[in-house]
Amino acid sequence: VRLLLDGGRELRFHDTRKFGRWRLTRRPDAVLARLGPEPLDAALTAPALCARLRAHRRILKPLLLDQTFLAGLGNIYADEALWLARLNPCRASDSLRTDEARRLLQAIRDVLRQGIRRGGSTLGPGLPHFESPGGQRGSNQAALQVFRRTGAPCPRCGSPVRRAMIAQRATHYCARCQPPHAITPRPTSSPRA
Repeated sequence: VRLLLDGGRELRFHDTRKFGRWRLTRRPDAVLARLGPEPLDAALTAPALCARLRAHRRILKPLLLDQTFLAGLGNIYADEALWLARLNPCRASDSLRTDEARRLLQAIRDVLRQGIRRGGSTLGPGLPHFESPGGQRGSNQAALQVFRRTGAPCPRCGSPVRRAMIAQRATHYCARCQPPHAITPRPTSSPRA
């Protein structure tokens, strides 16, 4: 998409990976209302995130990528936040405790702020890779702990970083630092004899 602006300037949108969308509307609030909360907004608290997580029974990683659940979190930052919070990407969202939701929210904010400070993550050359409108490449890729580090030692424990496809997205994690969660069965209303 190329928009011609006053003064001869242009606004261009080129999305080779096809994740973005354009909508022409007179009511942007109707479109934006479908988005989940912004993770850097102070109004999003750990108890609120925990309630949102528990309202779904979904695999954690794809839920974090769902823009109607949480706006602005992409694949790189989801992997990095889950590693930082020590949460397995296949964990059931409704199994997180409040302290785990607090850790997750802090990790999401930490990795997003780091990415902003470093100008984003540019993972390779060419059109499908991030550049600022001024043509600057990001430097956050040098600070990534697990994303695209398959087989490299985990910076925390030294175990090899693993790669798995979860909901059709490449997912990078440490099996030792992010172990699967054993779900404790919920008690039934009548005890068994």
